[in-house]
Amino acid sequence: VCVVFRIKTDLLYRPLIKRLIFMVIDGLRWDFVAGPIGKVAMPLTSDILTNDRGCLLRAILQAPTVTMPRIKAMMTGTVPNFVDVILNFGSKPLHSDNLLFQAKAHGHKLIFYGDETWLSLFPNIFDRHDGTTSFFVTDFTEETDCLLNFKQVDNNVTRHIRNELSNDDWDVMVLHYLGLDHIGHVEGPFGPSIKPKLQEMDKIVAQIAHKVWDWNGDGESTLFIVCGDHGMKDSGGHGGSTPEETTVPLITIGGTVCAYQEDSELRSPMEIQQLDVAVTLSAALGLPIPSTNLGSVFLDRIYDLQDAQRLFLLNYNSRQVFDHFQKFAFREDQIEYTYQKYLDAADLHLDWLNSNETQRDRNIENIALSYHAVLNAMKNLVTNHIVNYDFRLIIVALIVMLQVVFIAFYVETAVWRKKTPSFFLVGFCLCLGLYDLYSFGDTTSFYPTSILKTMLFLLIIGVLYINCNLLYNDQKNVTLELKIYKMLEISTVMHIISFCGSSYIEEEHQTWHFFWSTLIAYLVYKYFTKLLALMMHHRNMVYNSNIVQSIEYYVKHCAMLLLLFLGHIFLRKLNRTGNKWAHLPDIARWLKEDDSKIGMTLLLLTAFALLIWIAYKFEEEEYKQQSLFRNTAIAVCIYLRHMSNDAVVKIPLYSSRIVHTNKRYIAWRLLTTVFYMYLTIFQRNHLFVLSVYLPKLLYEVTYTATMCCSALLTVIVIAVQHAMIPFDDVHRCNNCGTGIRNGHAFAQS
Repeated sequence: VCVVFRIKTDLLYRPLIKRLIFMVIDGLRWDFVAGPIGKVAMPLTSDILTNDRGCLLRAILQAPTVTMPRIKAMMTGTVPNFVDVILNFGSKPLHSDNLLFQAKAHGHKLIFYGDETWLSLFPNIFDRHDGTTSFFVTDFTEETDCLLNFKQVDNNVTRHIRNELSNDDWDVMVLHYLGLDHIGHVEGPFGPSIKPKLQEMDKIVAQIAHKVWDWNGDGESTLFIVCGDHGMKDSGGHGGSTPEETTVPLITIGGTVCAYQEDSELRSPMEIQQLDVAVTLSAALGLPIPSTNLGSVFLDRIYDLQDAQRLFLLNYNSRQVFDHFQKFAFREDQIEYTYQKYLDAADLHLDWLNSNETQRDRNIENIALSYHAVLNAMKNLVTNHIVNYDFRLIIVALIVMLQVVFIAFYVETAVWRKKTPSFFLVGFCLCLGLYDLYSFGDTTSFYPTSILKTMLFLLIIGVLYINCNLLYNDQKNVTLELKIYKMLEISTVMHIISFCGSSYIEEEHQTWHFFWSTLIAYLVYKYFTKLLALMMHHRNMVYNSNIVQSIEYYVKHCAMLLLLFLGHIFLRKLNRTGNKWAHLPDIARWLKEDDSKIGMTLLLLTAFALLIWIAYKFEEEEYKQQSLFRNTAIAVCIYLRHMSNDAVVKIPLYSSRIVHTNKRYIAWRLLTTVFYMYLTIFQRNHLFVLSVYLPKLLYEVTYTATMCCSALLTVIVIAVQHAMIPFDDVHRCNNCGTGIRNGHAFAQS
């Protein structure tokens, strides 16, 4: 079936604007503009919206809510992947079709000032630019006192605005302010620096808005957009899927209309998706829609379009998304059903074109709704299938990881066994059995169709062979001496099982709080019952120094455990995390609001003193002085860092035992990671897989990999030491009572 429209596209799809200013305020939450704080901290922007000189839209975005994936979403119209959370720290050039590439290809001159992430994603796109780093998060303070001379990350952007507004040699200007997000990381969304920063942004918005109105009055149509790339949790961070993180304002200044929700009497803002920005700005500039776009055009919400123009945009948008939709491996019935929906909307559109004027007014909204229904259906399907998983290689990796977990728990030393080949054959057949679960094809990286894939295949076989040999080892390490170890293991297993529920993942810290409190209560009960038994026994006996010492021992330990429990309560109240109770007041917020900074200073100094004392007490005797000096120097550096951020009282003048990673801890970390990887595979169609399960999986894998790399580095250092000083010589010297000093052997009496 083919639907043909005989219309003049050059009249229906033409540029509506000559200039575009796209201003991103990093971490701009919805309530920073639409809430009570917005009316106080951004009065100029509020007046613009109140007087209908601008339009406020509610933009909804998908996790992960970090900067680089959000920039990709706004410029390409695609849904980012969770691997972008890692790539956010080292952005690579974006090679897929995007708004800025199309603007550059069609002769527009682009300029940029702000977060250097844009320059990494879009190299050689901007004719003029000045990037600012987003790594340091304490350079946000505006200079309001001659004694304060902080670096101002946003001044590197603002200092270019006046000159650029006077220039007429650019078509698209992109601005990205980082200061607000930096304040959120340090102070949270309710910190004392939030309001001054919003007032600073408010003045900049008003400055640009007045220039945009002048240009539009002179016939040089310009659109000014202000938006946040992501929101901010009540605790100050972002990256998850809470409403505070996934809801941001999008303000348009320079448009001709502003649409509101039809079912609301309070003129509630319309809701859009952040993915819709790319297609809408492309239509406003008269550029081709990016080929990978999944968004829906909302240009009719901010401009008064003719009916024919509005429907043509929806038709063009639907055809572009459907072309992208066909590239995914959907079932034939899904493709045919979606295509039929598109044809139904196109047929209504065609009937509308052939109808008279009286019938057109009644059918236009039905046609628009049909197009939007098709766009939403295709977007939802593609979003759920945007990542192609190589399940064969994933399962092989899980098998290898499961073997490593067993090795970490049970194997003490490596000894080759005769039965290793037979044990290995079982694992090898298990891997080959994956081909019965999934069809053959060149799309899997496990199928040896090239040299690199063959090498990967052989590497997997080699790892399986070594692991199977280790697993068959007779020397095991399975003894656990104390009951407390059993209790810790049971708690860890219960914590792992709790990952099956999305709510437990979001409030994981509550599980640890419960287990830790339970452990302390158990130990207090254990020591207290023994203390009572000794006291009752001592009452009926003559004085016995051993019993008195035992009583003192149990009293001392009960008191220490109670102090530890009180410390746990304090630390739990210090900073509330999670989603459900993060908004409640905590001690950290009170300390930050203390103008005298005495409370924060005393807390920091007390923490330093305790940490230095603990490291000194448990250090080996010959290294105590080195430990004291090193840790004191570190504490001074940390204090100076907080002092430079004006968080503590200013000063007028401006290793412990070799740290190692416990094998048992790594084993339990690996067990948690492996279980959760299996769980994520089984729950891949779960409603919260993108918002809860995948972020947690990313955290678990990253944390475990970091711990394993740290342990590997420690092993390398120890191996180098043993290579320089042979272990056998040192061991022999220790056993025979000799040592080494200044390169010479000496006898110990």
